[in-house]
Amino acid sequence: MKDKIKSIRVFIAITLPDSLKNRLQDAQKILHVNKIQVKHIPLRNMHLTLKFIGNINPVLLPEIENVLISCTQNLNPIKLISKGIGVFPSTKFPKAIWAGIKGEIHKLESLNKKLEQGLSTIGIPKEKRKFQGHLTFARFKKRNINIKELERSIQQIDQADSEQFIIDRLILFQSKLMPRGPIYTELYSAKF
Repeated sequence: MKDKIKSIRVFIAITLPDSLKNRLQDAQKILHVNKIQVKHIPLRNMHLTLKFIGNINPVLLPEIENVLISCTQNLNPIKLISKGIGVFPSTKFPKAIWAGIKGEIHKLESLNKKLEQGLSTIGIPKEKRKFQGHLTFARFKKRNINIKELERSIQQIDQADSEQFIIDRLILFQSKLMPRGPIYTELYSAKF
């Protein structure tokens, strides 16, 4: 009997500088002090997702790597800042809290479109929703949140622009779901 090929869960993302991760950790501390029940994203897992792919057959990995290479050829580094805090989908029904991204967004959106197009040629469906770059730093454990306390906490979080940071590579990550949270492993990196 043939062994069944085990699928792997993957996504394409950009890593963040430590200074930005520390800033997001400060925001997590404010939520904790104000007793907003959230699950904090560990610093090691903080990233900017460009494309969540999901479960795939590992034989697709070389093709995905080729798409990353194709998308990053002749691409200049992209300058971004983090600005603002928001809640998906709303403060009344919170699921995640995130920091916004500003700067050379048009370049980031163009890169995302290239990725979507390239991946679609190898059978990975395009995302139906419009790409909105953001940095999720906490997920809500419960839905019955004190909305006024949540809104007050958001106001306490530093809303000023972060330092500018430069992104210059795409990373294909494997995500292993574990009881204590996901473990991300870098599978491939394409520098631009």
